[in-house]
Amino acid sequence: MKGNQKSKGRLSKRDLNSYQKRLMEDGNLIEKLSREELDGVASDLTNPDDLYQRVRILAKSFDPRYIPVFEKLATYADDTMVAGEALRALIDFHGRHEYLPLLMKYIEGVNWDPYDDLKLHSIGIAEFLLKEHKDQELIALVIKQFEESDNSVVRDAAHEALMTAAGIDRSDVSTTIAARGMTEDDLRLDVIARLKKGQLPN
Repeated sequence: MKGNQKSKGRLSKRDLNSYQKRLMEDGNLIEKLSREELDGVASDLTNPDDLYQRVRILAKSFDPRYIPVFEKLATYADDTMVAGEALRALIDFHGRHEYLPLLMKYIEGVNWDPYDDLKLHSIGIAEFLLKEHKDQELIALVIKQFEESDNSVVRDAAHEALMTAAGIDRSDVSTTIAARGMTEDDLRLDVIARLKKGQLPN
């Protein structure tokens, strides 16, 4: 039995904090956690105080055994960060694109997300999707958030996602502006106009 792991696979708070620290320091955490350790993380998903921590560790494992956990928690209205991380695991890490309607619902906004945390998380997931999957309905919804949201952070996130959909990496914006002889505002308007017309990069 490793470290401070308790019987029946349950983890102490000290173990969980250690895993979280390793997760922050090493993106390849799964290579350092055994199935037993991961099962220990999943053994108690009832404590709201560490639920996000546990879901994030399980998500980073890329282990399909925990898909039912993410499916249950993707609509967890008691904690928007938990719901967002569970949805990210389903879509980003396990390719479950049948959850796209739920993603779009969260981008549109739900009444249990008063501070737009889940909306921001969902726009981030959308940006990841739009790198490869140019879903016109999703693009239109992100454009709507950029044009209509009264939250500047949401607008900034939507802008980043739209640039990604247009095939422009955030690190290349300055180069693109210089090459096209336009301002950043001009580029933004040009990108949105092309996306609205369905003019997507190959």
